[in-house]
Amino acid sequence: MRKLRTSRRGSNAIEFALTLPVFVILLSGMIDFSWYFFSGWRVSSAVREGIRVASVTPVADDPVERAETAVTNAGIAYSITWDSGFPTAAIVGTAPDRGIEVEAQASVTALIGLIPFLPEAVNYKALMRLEDQS
Repeated sequence: MRKLRTSRRGSNAIEFALTLPVFVILLSGMIDFSWYFFSGWRVSSAVREGIRVASVTPVADDPVERAETAVTNAGIAYSITWDSGFPTAAIVGTAPDRGIEVEAQASVTALIGLIPFLPEAVNYKALMRLEDQS
């Protein structure tokens, strides 16, 4: 009976060595996916701030410029680095169904990088009706 106990002395270390990589990959995946979704939340919040500002701006006061400025300022507050050519805004439709469309894209760098299929950019687009202030 004593011999059986001594022959299992290293089994805990072997089991730990076999399961550790699985747990490390799961943990790093959770961290990277959480960072990706947090980055998406920051981009969507910045776009929603810009579209909110533009939707109540009279057309004569250039809501496109105000939307882009508001998204850029919100991006600075959220520490977002926009991809080239973003954020963009445009007036779509004709009166009385005129709206403002705002789109932004930002690069996302993985924190750990063990998950190879994680997207490299977050893109968010929103459309809101412009208030008729005539």
